[in-house]
Amino acid sequence: IFIGRLEDAKFLAGMVAGSVTESNMIGYCSSMPFADPVKQVNAFALGVKAVNPDAKVHLLWSNSFYDPATDRLCANTLIDQGCDVITQDLDSAVPVQTAEERGVWAIASHYDMIEYAPTKQLTATIWDWGPWMAKTIEEVRAGTFQGSWNELTFADGAMRLAEFNEAVSQETIALVEETQELFA
Repeated sequence: IFIGRLEDAKFLAGMVAGSVTESNMIGYCSSMPFADPVKQVNAFALGVKAVNPDAKVHLLWSNSFYDPATDRLCANTLIDQGCDVITQDLDSAVPVQTAEERGVWAIASHYDMIEYAPTKQLTATIWDWGPWMAKTIEEVRAGTFQGSWNELTFADGAMRLAEFNEAVSQETIALVEETQELFA
């Protein structure tokens, strides 16, 4: 079984969000309240607090992994409440796209969504299964593969952050990179 410790990337993304918010209100559009999304939300909130103890994360559950209409409603509701940074753990790009349309910052999830928010995406938490899967395929071919529980990390190359928007300070980038080393 392979699973990424995406909470590590979410913590770093939270640091970015906490460093750029001006309203101290950050919106999080999440899927469903079960263990993995809850871990991600909590890690993100802890990352925000690490750099900005005054900021608050406002959470809405969509109760779906992919429902563009609900995803748009989630993002718009959070923005209407005053959130100036929006993030997600949903499969659609709609929250990021909505942030771009509404002129607030966004942090994408699962893949780089820069095409949907070319001016407002701060970064993205990205799954990158390629390096790990290539290694696993070689083990299968060589007959050395043994199934096990695998929690993949930055060190495995299974996740990374997208390039940072120029609005993210060099100080914040350095802090994020230094903190990422602790997760390796």
